[in-house]
Amino acid sequence: MLSHAKHELGEFMQGWVHAEAKLESSRRVTSRIIIHASPPMNSMMPSKQIILALAAGTFAVVFAIAGTALPEMSSYKVPLSNDISLEVYVGLFKTKTVYPPQLGTPTDVAKRECGDPPAAPDTGCFKALKSKCYATQAFIIIGVLASTSALVLTILPVPRFIAVVCAFVAAFSYLLVWGIYVHLGTTDPSTGANCGVKTDTTKIGTSLILIIFAWLLAVAQGIVLLLSSKYSAYSVV
Repeated sequence: MLSHAKHELGEFMQGWVHAEAKLESSRRVTSRIIIHASPPMNSMMPSKQIILALAAGTFAVVFAIAGTALPEMSSYKVPLSNDISLEVYVGLFKTKTVYPPQLGTPTDVAKRECGDPPAAPDTGCFKALKSKCYATQAFIIIGVLASTSALVLTILPVPRFIAVVCAFVAAFSYLLVWGIYVHLGTTDPSTGANCGVKTDTTKIGTSLILIIFAWLLAVAQGIVLLLSSKYSAYSVV
């Protein structure tokens, strides 16, 4: 009788141990599922690369917009007499004429007309300057839109390469804009399509410098995003 009770007690203990083993195994599986399903805490915070990319993208947009708003891509002086001259500032969408104080005429800011460049209309230079004027206006808009898109896409859960492409498109657009103006300001006037508007008084303007900075920042943003994670902006880098 006693041996039978011991046998039943042994079977009960074995069953208890087996049940505990199954319970422990199910706990481990559950904990693994929770760990894999929940992102790590540090993945919910933006990384240093993302913060750097956001900063570069923000300043790129600000500089590009400021460079577009200021009518100062380049400037040159127009002599009125031996000691009096007015200064003309050429921007992407506006021109500004500053008259000498002796004349008492206020500064004039007007819309820039691409169809009226300083060249004879029957030359290849006229057509080239007109095309370059429209091209710079178009590419600065593309650049600002691409920079803004790269900035927004950096913080959205989308594939990172989309923001990278936008940043480099913006950089390429800014490069074309300031490159065209540098070429025009350093090339002598002629009748050919490769003509410039260089004079003895031609100077680089503030807008051109701002767009060069926007170009550098857009390149930096694209490189940082390219080297960071390939997934969302809040993925582990």
